[in-house]
Amino acid sequence: MIGSDQRNNEPARSDALMIVSIPKSKKDPLSLVMVPRDTKMEDADYGLQKITHFYAMWDDSVERMGNVELTESKVEELLDIEIHGTIEVTFDSFTDIVDTVGGVDISTGHVDGKEAQELIHNRFVQAAGDFGRAAEQREIFKAVLQKAKNPVIARQLYEYLQTSEQARLRLSKSSLISFGIAYLLGHRNLTIPEIEEQVLPGEGQRIYTPSFDKSLYYWVLNDAETQTLIDTYLQ
Repeated sequence: MIGSDQRNNEPARSDALMIVSIPKSKKDPLSLVMVPRDTKMEDADYGLQKITHFYAMWDDSVERMGNVELTESKVEELLDIEIHGTIEVTFDSFTDIVDTVGGVDISTGHVDGKEAQELIHNRFVQAAGDFGRAAEQREIFKAVLQKAKNPVIARQLYEYLQTSEQARLRLSKSSLISFGIAYLLGHRNLTIPEIEEQVLPGEGQRIYTPSFDKSLYYWVLNDAETQTLIDTYLQ
């Protein structure tokens, strides 16, 4: 899932990147893996970049919102996995999605779309900065997944994603049906606390970036720990 910081029709970066893994086996956990927006990537074509920058690399040939194709390919390259589909949402559609499912229950209580957006909108009000805000995003997204176990609500979400100008679903109908069956049948009794929640492991570093001619903050992955996470949750 790509959460975009786009407003109006301006180019946007990926404000949030989450990978949802829905296994077919009931024995394996459904998981959410967050890719920090500042994750460092050395790219053969674009040089030193943050993963969030690829979504903003678009021109008139790219559909509105952002460059989802490039973002997908770079996440696949970074983690050596296959992405089967992507949901893109903006701040406005995030609000609409929460309202479409009738609001969600999180640790602070029941929130509607506007209240949910306020929780995740400003990283500077979070004590843990981007990571604190990302934790709020994941909690709300998990609550939406919980609601989507209801086939009626799942249908409403699908229809919204198909018609909204502020959201986009890139997933074939056959893949959607396959994932839906795996989720509903394999995890029908799943509750929010049972959804595994992970963040790509690493550490923050400031690194000189030639394209900006200054040092920027990056999240530098721990290769060994990242591979363990991939093997456990994304294979």
